[in-house]
Parts: sequence; structure tokens; C-alpha cells
Amino acid sequence: MVGEFQARNHRQLVDSQMSPGEMLFRGVASQQSLKKRYKDLLKIFHPDNQCGDTKTLLLIQTEYENLRRQCYEV
Repeated sequence: MVGEFQARNHRQLVDSQMSPGEMLFRGVASQQSLKKRYKDLLKIFHPDNQCGDTKTLLLIQTEYENLRRQCYEV
């Protein structure tokens, strides 16, 4: 399972056509680090914060769910 995450992240680094969502989670290599990155990003971009942005928050949530599903499918 972790190997698949690492392989996917390596492909992301090689591919220069990454989406903004993929870039936010680049370097994530395990379920724990995925969850931690997600929580950290939520703290930064939550709409109640000064730097908050609803569109970015939706992007983060969508990419997190995609990565989480991929992790469980492996």
C-alpha cells in the first residue's frame, strides 16, 4: 500500500502537468502523512481564517478524497 503511494508520488514529481490539488499533496507517502497534510491544509485555508479561501478548500477536500480512495483500493 505504501509502495503504491510512493510510486504515485514519484510519477507526480516527474509529470510537470500536475493539477493544483496534486501539488498540495505532493510528497505524501502514507495514509498518516496524507491525513496530517489534509489537516494542516484545512487549518491554513479554512474560510474563517484570514488566508482562507472556499475554492481552495473544496479543491483540497476533493483531492484528499481521491487520494484516500486510491489508498484503500490498493
